[in-house]
Amino acid sequence: LHQYPFRCHSHIQKDSEIGGLIQAAGFNLPTADSDLLTVRYPDMFTMMEHLRGMGETNATHIRRSYTSMETFLAAASTYQELYTDEEELLEATFHVIYLIGWKPHSSQQAPDERGSGSTRLSTTLEELALGPLNPSSEEPSCK
Repeated sequence: LHQYPFRCHSHIQKDSEIGGLIQAAGFNLPTADSDLLTVRYPDMFTMMEHLRGMGETNATHIRRSYTSMETFLAAASTYQELYTDEEELLEATFHVIYLIGWKPHSSQQAPDERGSGSTRLSTTLEELALGPLNPSSEEPSCK
């Protein structure tokens, strides 16, 4: 098989990049969230049909205009060998991104003036590093 330098996912990669696109489109208070979903398919061709339905076929930077049936059959065989679960179904993981943006309005919350905070960010980060999310830290004391 030939190796081509292509990317196996859509052009936009990070939730933060998409949040920036929402702001550039004129929306306020952008929020992006994501899930990794694993879906099981009987074969690669069913998976490809679903990818086409999602608009994700050939979503690469370097695009070939034609792929032979021989290449598809070789890919199906390789995919079957590498990604089959115990029930002989193929597993594919999708990164699904959810976006929310609000139309600008005078009633929306606005950020406080720069420097108006009462707590330093570095202090908060130090406290979080010592908190319950850090498994090596001691239990926080209640004051």
